[in-house]
Amino acid sequence: KLIGVIIALSHCFPALAGVSTDLLKSVVAVIDKLPWGSGKGFATHAAYKTLIHAGVYSMDDLSGAIANTVACVQGFDSDCIDLLDSVFSLASLCRLSSGKVKEELDLVNETATRILNTSSRMSSKGKTMAVFTCCASIGELPGVTSFVPNIYSSVKKDQVSNVVAMMEETLLNGEVECTHASALALGVLCAMRNSSQTTQQHKREKKSDRKNVDVNSIIQGKGGTVMEFVLQQVAKAHSDVLVQHSGTKRATKQLCILFEALEAVALPGSFSTVIETTLHSSAVGGTELTNSSLKILFSQIESDRRRIGFDGRGFLDMSTRLTKLPAEDLSKLIGATGAQQMMTAMP
Repeated sequence: KLIGVIIALSHCFPALAGVSTDLLKSVVAVIDKLPWGSGKGFATHAAYKTLIHAGVYSMDDLSGAIANTVACVQGFDSDCIDLLDSVFSLASLCRLSSGKVKEELDLVNETATRILNTSSRMSSKGKTMAVFTCCASIGELPGVTSFVPNIYSSVKKDQVSNVVAMMEETLLNGEVECTHASALALGVLCAMRNSSQTTQQHKREKKSDRKNVDVNSIIQGKGGTVMEFVLQQVAKAHSDVLVQHSGTKRATKQLCILFEALEAVALPGSFSTVIETTLHSSAVGGTELTNSSLKILFSQIESDRRRIGFDGRGFLDMSTRLTKLPAEDLSKLIGATGAQQMMTAMP
């Protein structure tokens, strides 16, 4: 149970850093006082990654933590279950370092290989842990060290191949518990992606999505009505906002006014695409349009909103996507005021 609590807490570190880095340092200090074997090794990666990014810890602090962990690994008996907690911590910490950590990673691989050897007296729980430590040496484990599993950018192709070969060997010739863990580990490896490729692909998809949005094809008002005129103006202003030019500032202000006018109207869920592309647009230079986009989004998910002929699931889906963003990305996207609006709007 304690391991589960520690893992869950580690996912809150970015949010804690946004509230107070002093608070995060205190939480990390408490976790650091726990003995090896408690599961604290699962939290060290998130702790140092967050604190370094926040400018609280330096790379010298990371180097010191790696050196201390190496000493702990070397001090444990080879059959001690607590050994695996420190080895997992070492594997994940090494990949945060900008320096050369070949000796440390060699220690991780040698220790894991020795434990997975059929002649090892390590318990089945320890051997299972060794399997996932091998995965942690090349990438972030989904749900443990990250919700978006990526292979570390410093990892070479032959390192990945070696881990895969080890998992396959354990799967075919290992003990029953190890074979189950190896099968899961191979699934974990399949879920990992090259971080730089994932980022570039995501950017290309987002850029393409923004260019292809046609407001007129999403929603149209009845001919000759005020709604038709408003939506035509939304389409024009939205297009101007997505493409930076001299009239972008004027279009931004106009779109804010139009969004406010539409808050009282029950819109089809497909209109969430207009809101989302506006929110993500690099052309948005201030918080005014961001706040206006959030207001119209949250107005559409009010529980007493009556809808006739269409539903608003698109708005709920967009809200869900926002809540699943990493704390750092969400903060950049909507800011403190937007976060407050989101918390107020959530049921």
